[in-house]
Amino acid sequence: MEVAELAPRREVVASWDPDAVRIDAAWIGDGASALESRAAAIDISRVDLREAWQGAAGDAAVGRLGRDLAAAQRRSVQLRVLERAVRDGASAIAVAREALLDAVAVAEADGCLVAPDWSVVSNGVSHTGVIAAHVRALIDADESAARSIDDASAALLHGEPRHLVPLAIGLAWAVEAAVHAMIAAGVLSVGAMAFALVDRFGMDAWDAIHDALPDSFFQDAGPVDAAGVDEVLNDLTEPGRRGVNRQVESEEDVRAVFDELTEQGRAVGTGDSVKIIERYELPDGTGIQLRVDSKSGGSVVDIVKPEGTQVIKVHVR
Repeated sequence: MEVAELAPRREVVASWDPDAVRIDAAWIGDGASALESRAAAIDISRVDLREAWQGAAGDAAVGRLGRDLAAAQRRSVQLRVLERAVRDGASAIAVAREALLDAVAVAEADGCLVAPDWSVVSNGVSHTGVIAAHVRALIDADESAARSIDDASAALLHGEPRHLVPLAIGLAWAVEAAVHAMIAAGVLSVGAMAFALVDRFGMDAWDAIHDALPDSFFQDAGPVDAAGVDEVLNDLTEPGRRGVNRQVESEEDVRAVFDELTEQGRAVGTGDSVKIIERYELPDGTGIQLRVDSKSGGSVVDIVKPEGTQVIKVHVR
């Protein structure tokens, strides 16, 4: 596979803002500082308690505070590791990105045309090898940052004990870091991101995953959850004659709605039913299928939201 095939397209790289990621590193550092202050307070309480409370019960209480202290210290160290991984990764990506864009600018100043996929149409001056080397360097920086951030976030998620710092806090940081890692690695589908995060952190973490997905970065993406489905239905369909059902003007419109709803979905099996044409699942568990209507013979989109029993149908009026 050519190096250019592995790299994000030129317009995507140009839109990256590594400084924003470094701001996230500072935010993670603030969390580490807060934990370090908490650890210092626990340590003082442990010393005071040891002096004031003797005997087996006192030993047990001091031991519990000691475990809390160790947990706080361990989490603060993990956050510092994550902070460094995010900051160093963003810096490495920024350097490689700027070098690549500078090389493109030089090539274009010499009359070459650099395509969105980084291929070069030469005008007698060869810049192909230089740009390919910078593309390779950017990919290497991406992959290195992704591995470092992913390792650091995994340590946060799986660290124990979890009774001192609520799991949701560590999970939120871990999800944020994983999102930035995937952006750095060139994962440009918000659906692919969402599925990867659900596969790793579980459906119970959907709220944290949804909050971490960079909506502004993927403004034109299809829905990844039930709320996004509702937005598409409101935009592309009108209320049907019965209950929650929706309707459109033509068979082509039914297909267009289905394609929009499933753009970020993952194909799943259609089972034994010959009437089901295609079936997809969104990252939050929303199910969407296209089937043949038993009465009209036309197409119908069926939508079932997570933990829901009611089917929303989209059909021709």
